[in-house]
Amino acid sequence: MTELKLLKAAYRGDLAQVEDLLNSAGTSKECRSNDGSTPLHLACSQGHITVVRHQHQSSQSSAGNPRLLTNEGLAPNT
Repeated sequence: MTELKLLKAAYRGDLAQVEDLLNSAGTSKECRSNDGSTPLHLACSQGHITVVRHQHQSSQSSAGNPRLLTNEGLAPNT
């Protein structure tokens, strides 16, 4: 359930909620939506640069992997 909240927050560009959810125990930064998108994919797709920057500037423990592809083979920057 927290992973779904994280995906939705990233899609909406809600940086405060993304940070809170990533700091909570048990939330996977590499969770995926039905199409294989990660929070980083969703933030990129909606142009939420603050969430994307946060993902890249965060420590490795909370940053999403920019090399993960969706089910269609798309990277976060495509």
